[in-house]
Amino acid sequence: MGLRLKELGVKQSAYGYLLLHGMLKAEGPVVNKKRTCRIYTEERLQERTKKRKKQ
Repeated sequence: MGLRLKELGVKQSAYGYLLLHGMLKAEGPVVNKKRTCRIYTEERLQERTKKRKKQ
């Protein structure tokens, strides 16, 4: 699961872990969202987002 998540994360860099979890679930058996999230953050697939400017 970790290797496939990394492949999808690199290919679909704008997607978050929930969308990637859905893609993995469509391909076959997936454990749960929490584990997908944990692997996603361990692999450092998160993009930095711009901080919102306060007005």
